[in-house]
Amino acid sequence: MESSTSETNATLARSSKAPDSEELKRRPLRRSKTIRLPPPQVGLPWPCGQDESDPDCVIFCLAELDVDKERLISGLDCHRRFKVKEGYEMRDLPKFNDLTRYDVSEEQEMDLWKFEVDRLATAVMSPTPPSVEGAPEWYGPADSTGYNRLHVISTTLKYALDICVHDNELVLVEHQPLIVNKELLLGSHRHLLRNFDPEEGIIRFDKKIKLARHNDEVYHGLVNYLTAILARLLVRIMSGRFWVDNCLTTIAKFAAKLKVLGNDLPRAVSLTFEAYKVVQLQVNELGLSQPEGQQVPTPSAGKDQPAGPGVPGDWRAVDMGGASGARYFIVLDAFNRGISALVNNCVVELVWDEEVEQTADMFETSAVIYDTGFRGLRTQLCQERDGTISAAAERTVIHCAAVVFDVCRETWFSQPSAEGRIRPMEKFTTLDWNWTALTDSEDLMASQPGSRSWTNMRDVITALCPHSMFCGSFPTSLSQFARQVIQISDTTNRAKFYYQRACLAAARVRTSQYEASRGTNAAPCTPQYQSVYDTPMAHEGALAGVQGDPSSRLRGAMDNVEKWVIDERSIVITSLWYSWVVLAAVGILVCGGVGLVAVEDRIAGVDPSNLALMVWTAAGFLMIYAKSMRVENWPWRDFLRGRVVCRSVSEVQAVTGVDPQLLLAVLLRFETRVMLGKCGPFRGIFNRKAEDGFAIDVPPTTQTAAAGGHLFVGVLGGLGPALVELEARNREVYGNVAPKGFQQAGERYICRDFVDPAQYRIPLNDAGVEGKGRTSEDPLPLYPLCSNSLSWYQVQGVFVEKALFS
Repeated sequence: MESSTSETNATLARSSKAPDSEELKRRPLRRSKTIRLPPPQVGLPWPCGQDESDPDCVIFCLAELDVDKERLISGLDCHRRFKVKEGYEMRDLPKFNDLTRYDVSEEQEMDLWKFEVDRLATAVMSPTPPSVEGAPEWYGPADSTGYNRLHVISTTLKYALDICVHDNELVLVEHQPLIVNKELLLGSHRHLLRNFDPEEGIIRFDKKIKLARHNDEVYHGLVNYLTAILARLLVRIMSGRFWVDNCLTTIAKFAAKLKVLGNDLPRAVSLTFEAYKVVQLQVNELGLSQPEGQQVPTPSAGKDQPAGPGVPGDWRAVDMGGASGARYFIVLDAFNRGISALVNNCVVELVWDEEVEQTADMFETSAVIYDTGFRGLRTQLCQERDGTISAAAERTVIHCAAVVFDVCRETWFSQPSAEGRIRPMEKFTTLDWNWTALTDSEDLMASQPGSRSWTNMRDVITALCPHSMFCGSFPTSLSQFARQVIQISDTTNRAKFYYQRACLAAARVRTSQYEASRGTNAAPCTPQYQSVYDTPMAHEGALAGVQGDPSSRLRGAMDNVEKWVIDERSIVITSLWYSWVVLAAVGILVCGGVGLVAVEDRIAGVDPSNLALMVWTAAGFLMIYAKSMRVENWPWRDFLRGRVVCRSVSEVQAVTGVDPQLLLAVLLRFETRVMLGKCGPFRGIFNRKAEDGFAIDVPPTTQTAAAGGHLFVGVLGGLGPALVELEARNREVYGNVAPKGFQQAGERYICRDFVDPAQYRIPLNDAGVEGKGRTSEDPLPLYPLCSNSLSWYQVQGVFVEKALFS
């Protein structure tokens, strides 16, 4: 995880309540309360639980958005003059997103940039969302033909984007090699080389990269719409002229170059490879005695790495304000990489896997933002178009996803639906969504559901492009991009995230062909796997609306756990009333025995000494019974001070009556923050293990693991079905389980013994978790977890079967 992510979440590290100084000296570990969440901090650029009433909170308002076309146009030629600091400008700098290499004069280049700036500024300031340009027949019907046309155009756009990334990284190789992203450069280089022959100037394997009719119109329409939606989204993320102006000018330059490259992709690939050879020759000739970082990376055989968010080079190693013009490269590189990553994340959701036999219009993709129940902590769970299951839980990622969903709803509500006008046997695509706002006290407000169906691809693309920004790695890339810009912005006037109301959200795009492929037969009552939109997390945490709040039980458990003290071996619970009651009862018995002794021979026929002995024996038995009934080992010192030292889950349940599954969910969710070491037969899912630690003597259920941030995805491998862990805890930025994957030993937990599991019985209540709701015991499958290596070739869905893990 990046250092910036760690800094962003450092405010969640530990409780703000100071421990007692005397106890701190005697037992420093047990006095560290590691669960309590601090109040939100005001005045930071990060969206760490901002409140609308905070004086530093900035709320987005379209009427107050500062977009000046003249100012934007004046910033297009920053390569000619770039302001480094007050009174100092750099001139004649290398140019990013250069079009002159592709037979475009500098005058034509500037005209194209101005045209795109004017178009984007108009789209950003418009109160109505944009739509895809052109006639519906250009894009085709919403069937396999239409989706294949979208695939061809999106593939062309992906190749053009690779050329843009390749050219920009070559500028850095030549002029600022310290901040070159070698993986990004080699990934784009290999991807182009795999699909094009730069020597012959042709595409390999006779792949189709142009439509037979209306190719240019459809391609330009997709570029215009995608960049317009992206521009409207970015200006809603953060405030500040530095952010808005650079985002719009960078998108404008990308849009112009994507259109130019789309005219003749094979020739454009040849030209960018010629530039690669020239730069390689120049740098190698001049860099024989220079550091290794200044040598041009040479592509090697192997699988190409697609262009992704990319982690920039070490900016701290470059002088930010020196005569070398390093700040120019840092600023433009940050925006170029950020924008290219966002466009790439959108495009990959518009293409389909050519290696599978199913048609292009047979898919379902969905994403949800659901409430975990842990005081404002929400998680995004996605099912991408190719079947990848992904999750993210970092706060800025969820913040960005919520802003994306606002843009999505704005677009979807403006589109008319074809529902009711669909002819029999006509193919269509359906979009369902739901949005629920949360108040500051985490109460649910009224939900705003919606549904649309379309029969032509123009309307489908209008809805699918914003959805591709909500689903998958796009919110994570957007969060990383925004944080990088905050780091390099002016310290006296930093860009700040806009205030965004916390919400729950869910959206699903499903084709009629996919729905028909599932059949009309009723599904099993308890299927092992489900799509993201059908999981309990989606229905209870995102789609519940005002019907209920299933997370209230977890919030109640958090209130109890906050009062406890946790060290590396045990959980210490304050129970003064219990100690006082026991001591009072024992004291009464002891005093009664003393009273009997004082009676002496005053009562005829009674031996007071024997009675006193019996009473004192009963007092001792009561003391031993009271100290041993609930916990195995209760030191006298802790007993007298009213503190119960619990060394296992069952002991905590006996002392407090808390549901063991709720306790396990809390320990799983905050394991990185709690120093408690775990031992016992069911500690497999925990990371912090210790031989002499807190005993996990109750197995966690599937629901408990999911509440604790450990989702499991069903996969098919060479050895049969298996489960792969997908972590979605508090600081997880983005993780996924792809349809074809391999993990090294020790990366994450898996279950390979999946076919014939053992059976284990625990009391279950009506909600399916351990408790006292029923006296009967249901046998559940017990799946052993390990961290061995595993390879798989297909994802089956999110594992939701009622089961246990060991």
